[in-house]
Amino acid sequence: LKMNFLQALSKYQHSMNRLSRHTVLLSRQKSTHAASLAEDHNRRIDLKHVPSLPFLGSTLSSYSGVTFDLDNMFDIWPELRKKFGDFYTVGLPNRGAGLHGTMYVLQDPKEMMKVLRSEGKYPTSSVQDLWSFQQMQDDYGFGRPGEILGYGKDWKLIRSFLQSDFLAPQSANRYLPGILKATLHISKGMAGNSDNLDEFLQWASFDMFCSILIGAFPRITDPDTVVDPEDDEFCKKVAEVLKVGSHITLSPYETMLNRIGIKSKTYKTLYQNWTQALDYGMKRLVELEKKKEAGMLTESEEASYWNQAMVRWEKGDTGLAKDEVFKICLILFNASVDTTSAKTSWHLLHTALNEEVQEKLYEEIYTNVQETGGKITPAMFAASKSPYLGAVLRESNRLTCPANLAPMRRIAEEAEIHGNVIPAGSVVCFDQASKSIDPEFVDDPFTFRPERFLPNAVEARKGTKAEFLDHPLFSGPFGQGARRCPGSRVAKNESMALLAQCVLDWKMSVPGYSDFRDVPYGLETLVCPKLPKFNFEQRN
Repeated sequence: LKMNFLQALSKYQHSMNRLSRHTVLLSRQKSTHAASLAEDHNRRIDLKHVPSLPFLGSTLSSYSGVTFDLDNMFDIWPELRKKFGDFYTVGLPNRGAGLHGTMYVLQDPKEMMKVLRSEGKYPTSSVQDLWSFQQMQDDYGFGRPGEILGYGKDWKLIRSFLQSDFLAPQSANRYLPGILKATLHISKGMAGNSDNLDEFLQWASFDMFCSILIGAFPRITDPDTVVDPEDDEFCKKVAEVLKVGSHITLSPYETMLNRIGIKSKTYKTLYQNWTQALDYGMKRLVELEKKKEAGMLTESEEASYWNQAMVRWEKGDTGLAKDEVFKICLILFNASVDTTSAKTSWHLLHTALNEEVQEKLYEEIYTNVQETGGKITPAMFAASKSPYLGAVLRESNRLTCPANLAPMRRIAEEAEIHGNVIPAGSVVCFDQASKSIDPEFVDDPFTFRPERFLPNAVEARKGTKAEFLDHPLFSGPFGQGARRCPGSRVAKNESMALLAQCVLDWKMSVPGYSDFRDVPYGLETLVCPKLPKFNFEQRN
């Protein structure tokens, strides 16, 4: 009896302990849930609406009260946020959804991350709205590689192949030696093109990206090299294609013509330039293939993206035909002129306008190159070696992000944002510019101060209302999630390398200007400054 009693008592005590632990766990879960609900309630925002009309959206200023000017993009979004708050809809035909072109604009990175985390297997993005480029690929018979602008199973296949040697940090860093070789002669040509920097930086993008894509150095920016007329013509055509293609995509008139099957004169000229650029790219790739077959590739050509792509294709497990691999490389060729020039233009402008910043950056770069015989090396771009260089890029993006509504998604399923139910098929985008220049969060917001992004400042911001500045969604124009620009890390390396080489070689200034807001700009493919004439003084 005593034994039975003790056993029963032991079981009772064990049950009570389990019940106690369960009660504590349940209490914690309720507390966590209550905190989550409280946080959601605190983030709840009443959705407001910018007035809009069918087909015109909010672009008719006399109706919406907002002036949409392609040469004044940096002022539009802060103005809308001031009038309509941190969560609102605006009508932008050809970009948003429905007859009004409705877009949901938000500022809270946590809410945007909810959208990105639920984007599913085949997410969408703003590139689906680039109908002019999609139409050109259809007219050309581009096939599956053209699905890089689409979504679905074929998009997944093309995207996975394209990004394999780009997106991972180790892959992007593999191209740095070639990029640095290109920046040596690019920097040398800066002074001779001081009154033509917009076009020169497009050539610079082409030079740097050729070192990546085909392992070649056209040296179109080198003042001591005779420029190949075909290289020069290719750069001009691609720059024009990207600019005109972006503009007609936003044109209600051109869009309406396209929807009823009419190809305008502007579109026909665009298509002609685009196909001529494709012919140039194909010629370069065929020449490279012949060298590969003859076993004559140089070391840089062996390491090129094209050759690595062909090596992967030859293994036979890519699910792609050879001509599809070539077309993927053609897409990259046509993006090469514009991938870096917009970002780099802003970086150079801010650095040239702020002498104190420029000298601090020079001292950091100069100190680093004392260890390498005066040469910039890939190792220098580690965050621990060049914190100020990284901070300059982040501060440049804070003030003048070339793509300030990124990322943008068309949601496949109903979503709840700020406590509001948003229907499936809606377009949701993130405004990373407006809060970044709000004096409520940023002291002296229009002063270029890279020190804001040095490690000690980032640490000091934790837990404050300005902590959002360090969220990945505020880090650049490339977006986040599965539709992040696949060349984002390569483009960042190109910008850092060219800025570092220019600052090492030149003391730059912009006579007649002291504030970046006085420099005109406009929307081309991205928001780009129209650079005034720079003064370049060679450093000793």
